[in-house]
Formats: sequence, C-alpha cells, structure tokens
Amino acid sequence: MTQTTLHLLCGLPGTGKTTFARKLEGERKAVRFTHDEWMHRLYGDNLPADQFQVYHERVSTLIWDYTERLIAFGVDVILDFGFWKKKARQEAVDRAKILGVTPILYKFTCPQAEANRRVLERNKTLPKDSLVIDEHALKVFARMFEPIEDHEECVEVTAVDK
Repeated sequence: MTQTTLHLLCGLPGTGKTTFARKLEGERKAVRFTHDEWMHRLYGDNLPADQFQVYHERVSTLIWDYTERLIAFGVDVILDFGFWKKKARQEAVDRAKILGVTPILYKFTCPQAEANRRVLERNKTLPKDSLVIDEHALKVFARMFEPIEDHEECVEVTAVDK
C-alpha cells in the first residue's frame, strides 16, 4: 500500500499549476481542489475586491474540511492554491504531517512576462470555472508573492509552452 500524499502547488497565476494538477490528478487518481474553480462556482467569475478575502477564507476552510476527510480514507489530495505566503506553505506541510500523510511542495517557475501573457490571453476566452485576472491584479499578486526559499523542500516544475 502506498503512502497517502498531499500535493501542494505553489506559484503565481499562469505558471502552469492547474494544467499540472489535472495531469497529476489522473496519474495518481487523486482529488484535485483548484481554489479558483470553487470561488467561481460559489461567487462568479469577477469577484468584488472588497469581498475577495472573505470568500477566499470560506472556500479554503471548506476545501480543507474535504481534504481531511479524503485523507482519512487514504485518498491523495492536490491543493492547487498557489501558496503565495511562506506561512501558508508551512501550515499546510505541518497539517499534512499531523494528518499522517506525506506533503510534497511543488514550486512552479515561469518567466513573469510569459505567465502574465498566459493569464491575459486566458481572460479572452475565460474557461469554465476560471476567474478574471486583470493586469492590475497580476501586479498586486506579484508583490504579495513570497518565493520558496532554499530551505523549503520542494519539487521544481518549469512551465511548459501552451
């Protein structure tokens, strides 16, 4: 029997996290939680900035509840959250260990200009369950992002051409 794994995907929008998560989901027969999909289904595709954090926290709590239940059944889980903050990454790794599962942190790398281009292109034909992310938001997100540090154990994933 294989060890249950919690996959944690870290990177900014447009770096390939969701594409990778979908592939991993099929390979591992895991359950994938992509935060934007839940946000979209519950609140629409263009959320008001003043409510975003409230909605984000509600969805995060709900996803973690399901994650813990799935892990209890021995099911691998993929959290396609972005994990922009070091504290959030550490809390997720610690939580996995408390739950008795192996955490794997994935670091997604892609030149910022290319990632931004991908997101803005995606906005033109917004896929189902995606959120609109404009240029201003991309700049805000880039300022908020805390890159993975050398001491954080991770698997590096380099963006592939889309």
